[in-house]
Amino acid sequence: MECQICGGQTSRLFTAKDREIIRCGSCGVVQVADPPEIDELEAAELEYQKAKRRDFERHPQWRLEVETIGELAPNGGNALGVGCGDGAFLTMLGGDWQKHGVEINPQRAELARAKGIDVQVSSIAEAEFPLEFDLITMYEVIEHLYRPAEALKKVGTMLARDGLLVVSTPDSESALARLRGPAWWSYHYPPHIFFFGHSTFEKLVKDLGFRIVQKRHGIHGSPFRGEKVKKLEEIATSSSLVAKSPLGDRMFYYLRRSSVPPTL
Repeated sequence: MECQICGGQTSRLFTAKDREIIRCGSCGVVQVADPPEIDELEAAELEYQKAKRRDFERHPQWRLEVETIGELAPNGGNALGVGCGDGAFLTMLGGDWQKHGVEINPQRAELARAKGIDVQVSSIAEAEFPLEFDLITMYEVIEHLYRPAEALKKVGTMLARDGLLVVSTPDSESALARLRGPAWWSYHYPPHIFFFGHSTFEKLVKDLGFRIVQKRHGIHGSPFRGEKVKKLEEIATSSSLVAKSPLGDRMFYYLRRSSVPPTL
C-alpha cells in the first residue's frame, strides 16, 4: 500500500484490535491500512465529544498552553483554531486575540459562535479567511485527517510572517506508546488515521518549510480512561517534569515558517 504522506511503500506493523497498522518504509509514518469512511469518522467523533471532559479552564495542561503561547506570542493579534470545537480553548486566550475558528461540526460551531468566535463550518482544506494569522492552533487534529501534510501546507499559507503554529498530537514513539505496543489507546480509536512520532513529525514539518521554536510532552487525557487514571493524569500533567520530557504520550510543537524553502 502507498503511504498517504510521501507516496512510499508501506509494510504491516501489527494488528490493534481489528485495525491493521502499517509503517512507511520511506518517511517512517505509522498509519491505518484501511481508513474508515467519513460518516464512520463523524459518528465516532460525536461519541468522543459526549465523553470528553469540558473542564478546560481547570486542567493544568491547557493552562500551561495559555502561558506558553503568551510567552511566544506576547502581542496577541489574529488567532485561528483549526478544529476549534465549542471554542473552549480560544476563550482562554484572553482579550488580546481576535478569535476565529474552523469546525466541521455545525452544532459545535454554534457553541463557539455563542462565545463570540468567528467560525467557518468547513474543513481546513476549504476554509478561506481574508487575513493572515498571528497564531494558528491544531490541537489533536492532524491524526484525524486523510491528508495531514496538505493541511499543514494550507495553514502555512495562512500564517503571518512571524506567526506561531501550535500542533499537538499523540506521540507513537513515546515511552507510554512503546510500553503499551498494539494496546496503546490511540491505535484503537477509529478517528485516528495517522500515528506520528516525534522523529517523523519533525521531519515532516521541516520538509514543509517550518522551523521548531519549542516542543514539549504531556499526558494525553483520553476520556475513555478510568476516573482514577484521569486524576493521575491531571496531577502528572501539572508536573514540569512530564510537561517537558518524553514521559507523556501527547506532544506539543510550536512552529514558525522557515526561511528554507519546503521540500515536500
